[in-house]
Amino acid sequence: MKKSNLALKVKWIMNRLILLIFCFVLFSSSVFCADELDDTSFLPEIIEEPYVHDKYNYEAVDKVTVKLKVVSGDVSTKKGHGYEGQILDLRVKQNVKYKGKIIIKNNTPATGIVSNIRTHGMNGIPAAIIIDNIQIEGVDRDKLTSNYTERGANLSLLVFPIKWALTPFPPTGSLTNFMLGGHAKINQNTVIKVDYYPDWGKDL
Repeated sequence: MKKSNLALKVKWIMNRLILLIFCFVLFSSSVFCADELDDTSFLPEIIEEPYVHDKYNYEAVDKVTVKLKVVSGDVSTKKGHGYEGQILDLRVKQNVKYKGKIIIKNNTPATGIVSNIRTHGMNGIPAAIIIDNIQIEGVDRDKLTSNYTERGANLSLLVFPIKWALTPFPPTGSLTNFMLGGHAKINQNTVIKVDYYPDWGKDL
């Protein structure tokens, strides 16, 4: 009987010891993880906030379209040419007039940055190249819609009706998933269009 009680007592002590060790390890791991999370040494340098247009009254609706031709820069989702962050050299394609006056002259230098290259997707979704931060020499960028998107052929308007028509006959409807949209490209034949609002910032 005494041996049985002794065995139970030893077992009870061992269980408590194992539980204590487990709790200690768990607590130590939590403290280590917390220290790792608090360690900001691996974080990159603080990035400046993006430029925000906040100094103008944007109620004016008069606008003119500015056409920009690509002078240098070749970006294609098909050939893999170009990269995000690439700077494009642009020129104003023709004089821009507003109320009978030339406000932006032909051949004025400009630049744009490739901010995103999106590959084409299934179901006819087209590829796209997004040009951002477009700036024209001597022109207030706060008065420009400074982004432009060049897209490939959008085949989704063709694909989805076919998909819906074939849905009652599985799995044929799923075959349209493999129909890809068109590629996008920008080269020296590309004309980029942005809108310019001459009256932004005036008292209305």
